[in-house]
Parts: sequence; C-alpha cells; structure tokens
Amino acid sequence: MAAILAPAFIILFNNFTVGGNSIIDIQLTCTVLAVALGTVAFYFFTNGKLVSAAAFCGISSLFQLLVGLQLAILLIIASFLIVNKRRWINSLKYFLIYLIFAGAMLFPLLYFQFGPLRVLESEKYFNILFYFRNPNHYHPFCFPGLDYLKTIFWWTLILLSIRLSFKRQILSNYSILIILTAIGCLTYFIGFTQMNIYAIGKLQWFKATIWPTLFGVIPVSIFLIEKIKTNSSILSFTTWRLAGIFCITFLWIILFNSEQLYFDKLKYRYKLGNYPQKNLEKMHHWIAKNTPQNAIFLTLPEDDSFLCEAKRSLSVAYKGVIHQPDFMMQWYEKMKKNYGVELSDKKCRNVVDEAKLKYHQRPDESIPSDVKINFRIYDLNQIDSTQIRWNQLIHREGAILLLSFTKKNDFI
Repeated sequence: MAAILAPAFIILFNNFTVGGNSIIDIQLTCTVLAVALGTVAFYFFTNGKLVSAAAFCGISSLFQLLVGLQLAILLIIASFLIVNKRRWINSLKYFLIYLIFAGAMLFPLLYFQFGPLRVLESEKYFNILFYFRNPNHYHPFCFPGLDYLKTIFWWTLILLSIRLSFKRQILSNYSILIILTAIGCLTYFIGFTQMNIYAIGKLQWFKATIWPTLFGVIPVSIFLIEKIKTNSSILSFTTWRLAGIFCITFLWIILFNSEQLYFDKLKYRYKLGNYPQKNLEKMHHWIAKNTPQNAIFLTLPEDDSFLCEAKRSLSVAYKGVIHQPDFMMQWYEKMKKNYGVELSDKKCRNVVDEAKLKYHQRPDESIPSDVKINFRIYDLNQIDSTQIRWNQLIHREGAILLLSFTKKNDFI
C-alpha cells in the first residue's frame, strides 16, 4: 500500500524544493533519467550496497552531472558518518568508483568550468548568468520565500515520520541526508550572498533539495500506512487498499485522457495519450511541414517548445544556452537585439516576463539589420489586431499568427 501512496506524494510534493527545481519534469529530459538512476543509487545505499550506489550515482551523472554529483557527495559523506569501520578507505573507494563511471562527463566539464578557459569569465558573464538568465536557479535571494517554507514544512514532516516509525539506523540514513543537504544550502547561501564567491554558484547546491524531498516520500508513506493498519477507528486496511488502487487507476486514465479535464493547467501539462494541442503547438507542427528547413524564426519569448516541435532554427532561444562565457556573451547580445531586454542593476528579475511585455510592441524595423530572420510568430491575444500587417500573414492557428519578416533576408 505504501508503494501506491508514495507516487501520489511525489506528484503532490513535486515542487517542494528550493532553487526553481522539481523532482520530475513534464517532459522526458535528461534530468528525469538522472533522477531515476539516482533513486536506484539510494536504494542500494539504504541496503548497505555502497559500491553499487556509487556506480549508479556515476551513471546518473552521465545524464545530468549536477544531479548525480550532488547525490554522490551526499551519500559518500553519509556513509562516512554511518559506517564505523575503515571510514576513510571506504569513502575513498566509493569516490573512485564514482569517478570511474562519471568521469566521461565530469572531467571535461571540470576542465571547461575551472580550467584555462576560466580566464574568459568576467563580472559581466556572471551577471548574465546569475541575474539575467538563471536567478531562479543560482541566487538564494531570488528564490520565492514560499519555496523555502514549503520545503521546511515537508522536511519537518519527513523527520517526524522517521522519528515515530523507524529504528535508529533508518533514522540515520534519512535524517543525515536532510541535515547534509541543509548544511550545503547554508554554505552556498553564505558563500554566494555574503562572500561573493561566484565560483560556488556553479555547484547550484540548492538543486540537491530534490533528494530529501523525493526520498522522504518513503518514510511518510510507511508511517501513514502503519497508522491506518493499527488504528481501528479508521476504515479497514482492505478498504484503504482498494481505495488506493482505484485512485491510481483513475489517475492513470486521467493522465492518458487529459483532453477531458476542466482545468487548463492540468489539461495541457502532460502530453500522454489523448491530450489537447495548444494553438502554438499546432503552429509548430505546421511550420515543420511547410517551411524551408534553413528558415530562421523569431518566436514568443515564452515559447520553449519551438525547437523540439517546429524543428527549425531560431534567431535566439531563451532556453537553449551553454553556460560558457563565449556562448553566453553572444547569446545575451542576441537577446538584447531580438527582444529588447538587457542587463540592469543586480536584482532579481524575470527576463521572459519583461521580454513578453516588449515583444509585440517592437516592430520588425526596430530589430537591428544584422539579425537574420525570415518569419515571426505573434499572439493575437497580446497585440491589437490593427497593428498586424495582415498582408504578411503566412498561416494562422487560432490566435497564433505566422508572418513573414518585414525586412526580407535572401539567405533561404
């Protein structure tokens, strides 16, 4: 029964983390695979198979380095604190095993992030990274206060469940994971905000909050099921089991028939089975079939699925970035030219929201002539129809319009 309840808790507490991270994504990204492999690593860790745990952390790192690396750090330190015999030797062994499996991804990235290319890093680069592009992932002052409160609430509930249900050894495994993650977050907070150690930002330690939140569903689920079993005033355990099976089956049906849901936020979230397509998604599919493959587009700032669905080039994409100085500098200049957003004082901001406000107010002529664009997407809900040059309309899907770019480019 706990195995049925735990997935429900994962969905319910998916965003009870800090730093703009979630346990699972609505799309099949490399992070999803890394988290799945990390879960296997934690399973081996709790069963005392630390070699296998280190190996799976390494494999996890091949899909998303920070996800696997942060878990490896947590588990190696936890094993050092828990295991009584040959602590240093065993910890070193686990670390070497991790390096063997993660090395293909870890060593090149360490070279690029902390090697000779680091001389290209400048204050402007860090400002672009920490304040312009990713404040929601890097800067603790930019994380919503509610995220801190939700995470503290959930972690407290986990610790209470452990305290009331488990033996001391199990208590050590889970509670140490929470304590180590919290210590890491505090160290990151002080180093980044008080000591201005920008290099520490590359660790994005608040991303590690996904692990206690994820693994905490296990003790909480077991605690609740044990209470149901032992409390005679509650419905019979068989009734609860049947109710759980019914809920999971119902949820499964809903996920694969989301077109029938009433709330738009849920209706368009999971693209499984019989799901509805937004007009923007329909436009992407039309573009993939009906435009030249070497055409270049300018799309809505919030349109983060264009590249996957339309399979065409963008003049610049907010999501598609490489965290290297030479790339980030060029990317920033393109964002400024295409969307009219630029660096300001060091403060928390949402560049996408700022770009959305400006996008439909910027005529084609305001975009510098050295920017290559063939087609531009508009949302009729965000612009007065009298401002649309209807003679340039190429295709329409509801309120989503595709127009040829006013300043013709001759490269297609």
